[in-house]
Amino acid sequence: VHSMELSFCEVECNKDTHEVISNTILPTLSEGLKRCSTKMFHICKDKSGEYHCSFGAMPSDLDVEAQGSVQKIEIYVTGDLAFHAMALGREGMSGNWCLLCNLMKSQYENINHTDGVMLDILDMFKKGKAAREAKKANEGFKYEPWWDFIPLHHYMVPLLHCLIGVGNDLLASFLDWVNEEIECWDQQEVRTRSLITTAEHKIVDEIALRDEYDESKNGKELKSKKGVMNRRKKAIEAVGALVVVSDSSRNQDVTDKLLEQCEEFLDDELGGNVDDDVNDTYNLEVMIPEGLSDSARAKILKAKEDYDVAKQALEPLVLERQTITGRLQKTRDALRELKKKMKEFRKVHKTDTEGLEKKLTEVLKEVNVEIQRYHGGSLNGKDIKKVMDNALFIFEEFAKILVVGKRPGCTLSKAAIEAKCGEYKTAFLLWDGAFSYARKINPTPEDIAMYERFVKAAVKQHSKFCSITHKVHLMFKHVAWQMKNIPGGLGDKMEDWVELAHQLGARMRTRFRSVKDPLTRAIARERARQRDTDPEVVAYVDGLDERTRREFKVERVSKAKVDKDTRERRRKEELDKFEAAEAAASEACIVCLD
Repeated sequence: VHSMELSFCEVECNKDTHEVISNTILPTLSEGLKRCSTKMFHICKDKSGEYHCSFGAMPSDLDVEAQGSVQKIEIYVTGDLAFHAMALGREGMSGNWCLLCNLMKSQYENINHTDGVMLDILDMFKKGKAAREAKKANEGFKYEPWWDFIPLHHYMVPLLHCLIGVGNDLLASFLDWVNEEIECWDQQEVRTRSLITTAEHKIVDEIALRDEYDESKNGKELKSKKGVMNRRKKAIEAVGALVVVSDSSRNQDVTDKLLEQCEEFLDDELGGNVDDDVNDTYNLEVMIPEGLSDSARAKILKAKEDYDVAKQALEPLVLERQTITGRLQKTRDALRELKKKMKEFRKVHKTDTEGLEKKLTEVLKEVNVEIQRYHGGSLNGKDIKKVMDNALFIFEEFAKILVVGKRPGCTLSKAAIEAKCGEYKTAFLLWDGAFSYARKINPTPEDIAMYERFVKAAVKQHSKFCSITHKVHLMFKHVAWQMKNIPGGLGDKMEDWVELAHQLGARMRTRFRSVKDPLTRAIARERARQRDTDPEVVAYVDGLDERTRREFKVERVSKAKVDKDTRERRRKEELDKFEAAEAAASEACIVCLD
């Protein structure tokens, strides 16, 4: 079986939003996907040995030697949750509603919640249409899903992004525990570190909201009105009048109103009110010199009138936008002050070569986790996988370091520290087991049963340290169903190749950046992509690697195979131990009730 990557298009924009995609590539993309989804697919070979493919009817002018047909091509959608939400008419709502069932965040956060009802794409289409016409979001819907011919269960749970989210949540929780209980830092320092991470995430969210507003109808109208005002100002100047523009926003110093001390910042939720008197509108004063003709004076007065009309329409739009930009500026100012305060805290830690944080980092380096990718507790998928693969080693080493290096004043015993590290190790091992079974291609009933055992245990352990997020809910309630009912399972439908495409795309842009003409550049890049992913080219390269591989007289078992078998055994042992402990605890509760 051969696979081939076909690039449909590339959109160059600051942010891929529903508005950008729907106004550019979506109509053509939807037309092609619908043809692939609803028309019979034919493959034939002519007498010259050439293969031909067609959806619908085969060309009548072909001299066919052999032919095969497929009744229907199944289409699956892969990508991160933000893309899924965008395609399903719920842009920006992936954290508030489950994309596959009818549960909202407040419902699926409860680990003991009842199962949600699977949504139907046609019902979603009706809700999206009603929300668009009412110009008000309803159950997270803002507009119709893009494709009513692709069933909802063909939107695959993004295993890679679930892995990243779950792993980072656990790692961040562990480091918070170390900082508060073992390192025994001052509470202000612990909370300041937490607020820095919160502020950084909030800045990303506010920038996204600002960009989304700029691309909205009101945002474009704001830009248009500013253009009218600028053109009228230039027209007045061209006639010969003297123009003075005063900007009232330059007199407002928002920074002076920020909290000055660390304690005040710690009490601030970084999302306070915006100063309503901050105004970006411009007052235009026109001085008409003596001697101008009546026609010139009339032009000036008409242009001034148009300017004032545009300014009046502009003011409410400016206030709308400043609701976002005001929060963004306030958060940036707060983040800057918080980082200054952290520098004071870190002066002590920098001189401490025996600091726990440095030692924990060195353990991660031993398993080749790239620490430069570590930002506030966030690792990429590749590095989180390394942490899960080596969880046994990592948390055993963490326990040794924390027992020896705990600060004076720490009341935790050696046994308590080792037990807590063991609990986190268990969580990582159980999640590793769940993801390993979820990734299987053509999973057997036994594989699905093992997945359900692993994910049930993993979620139970995870909930001891972290909240139940949308990604955890998807793993808990929806992955097993897709493993059972989607042909081939999720293993060959993961979004890993999408993330790889981002990296390859960046590499291609760098490679062809000197080609000035956009069309020539696009064609050259696509030819290179087609060549690199052509099945015959890939098969030749793989065959060459196989032929040139060193042959040993005695067959050796690869280290990777040994490590994999060891991890599988330890994951299974951890699952059995966890289930036995849960069963014992349940029996103890029953005895107490009796």
